[in-house]
Amino acid sequence: MDNPGCQILPRTITAVISKETGENLPTGLHGEAPISREDQDFIRSKVNERNG
Repeated sequence: MDNPGCQILPRTITAVISKETGENLPTGLHGEAPISREDQDFIRSKVNERNG
């Protein structure tokens, strides 16, 4: 949420998500994963739930 315009996940975060979900995310040359508009909306909704 610190960078709401972010459209690419860094490889470290991509690796954590892949490990936790057991799925390999599609990545670019440097292991980064694109974030869809739906992904951004989901992340925002979860943060808003947590912040009440």
